[in-house]
Amino acid sequence: MSSSHALARRHVTFNSNGSATLFLPSSKTDPFKKGVPILLASTISPLCPVHALKQLYSSQPGKPNDPLFTRIIGSFSKSYFVSKIHELLLQAGLSTTGYSGHSIRKGAAVSAAARGISKDDIKLMGRWKSDAVLVYINEIEASQFNNKLLQLNTQLQISTLPSNPSQTRASLAPTLTHSTPPAWTYTRYSTHQGRSAY
Repeated sequence: MSSSHALARRHVTFNSNGSATLFLPSSKTDPFKKGVPILLASTISPLCPVHALKQLYSSQPGKPNDPLFTRIIGSFSKSYFVSKIHELLLQAGLSTTGYSGHSIRKGAAVSAAARGISKDDIKLMGRWKSDAVLVYINEIEASQFNNKLLQLNTQLQISTLPSNPSQTRASLAPTLTHSTPPAWTYTRYSTHQGRSAY
């Protein structure tokens, strides 16, 4: 990637409302390299990107044209980034099979879908103009899918509970009385001609 399309310190702006704007000079969804602004919200999450960027600028001051991310030795390249992902996966006891630089973008879409964010909103956040994102959303693991079904099933059962808490399962269950004998008592077998009579 040329220096004109590399992320630099000048591409980050901290806004008065607490958010930040990251200007991407080049990206996969920007084939003509016009650049696109990415809005970053400030949250209380330990993964807050705004807090992380402020900490970076505070601990490692730099000039506007300096690279946004640096290393002591070597460049902060895509291959280095992917190698760090693999390193962290191994530290967590996970296989590195199938993980690449694109896994971050794919994982964001899957995580958003798992949290109930709509397809249209995911497309907006990821700057997808087509329904290609559905390929990622549909790959949510079976365990996550099953957990969602269990949550919906629980929600359905709770919503159908009686408004009167004094009603219990016993009071809702059908009661058999002597006046309503089981169905099998309506059938008797005739010893005459081997036929059943009702």
